[in-house]
Amino acid sequence: MRINGNDHTIEYTEMYYVVTESDDQGAIDMHRDPTYRGNVFRYNYIHDVGPYTVDEIDAHCGRAGIRFDDAISGNLVEANVFVNCSGGLFGAIQIHGGKENLIRNNLFYQCSAGVSFTPWNFEKWMSFTEKYGNLDLFKRNRELYITRYPKLSRLHKDLNENTVVQNIFLECGKTTLRQPEVILFNDNVELHEYPGPVKPEDNHYALESISEDLKKIEFERIPFDKIGLRREYYGKSTQY
Repeated sequence: MRINGNDHTIEYTEMYYVVTESDDQGAIDMHRDPTYRGNVFRYNYIHDVGPYTVDEIDAHCGRAGIRFDDAISGNLVEANVFVNCSGGLFGAIQIHGGKENLIRNNLFYQCSAGVSFTPWNFEKWMSFTEKYGNLDLFKRNRELYITRYPKLSRLHKDLNENTVVQNIFLECGKTTLRQPEVILFNDNVELHEYPGPVKPEDNHYALESISEDLKKIEFERIPFDKIGLRREYYGKSTQY
């Protein structure tokens, strides 16, 4: 799913068995424009992204559940379930050069990495955004843009500053990849093994066995039972 523009909400979707043959992609993908802000990705179940079998050659770059490529900034990723959807050099969420994204209250389960970053220096940011970003539109409508997105007043500052808070990293190989020092990384829980007798996937990811850990970081329950196709729209005979 390619998302362009501003203030979109992507929610309650299930995505799986995608990016099986391509590289440098995400199940949900945005790229190239730092003014694409205000988008919300919440209550999604993204799982099993990448090749069908482990025998396939791994990606040169990577595959992600959500990929913010080339300066994508100012978006919210909240209350999603990411399962087995990272590969190559990417985590389940990959941020390439972007800033001011908020990653909050997500479950990362059995991913090789949770969140990955590809930091940019100032020269890279300036050369890329001036060449590819839709900055002419921003400059012509600067007052309107900044009224809606105040942080655009600091478009060329605070590089690589993203926030990762109140997330659960469960049975993941690594929590983050290439995390720069400016990342705000607080109140996250990392567990190498789920302690409960019932696997999380067998209990709609309720995570009851780690309820105390959830309380400590004020983790809000993800409405997993509402995610995916809705029977009332597709008829009682629909199988899913």
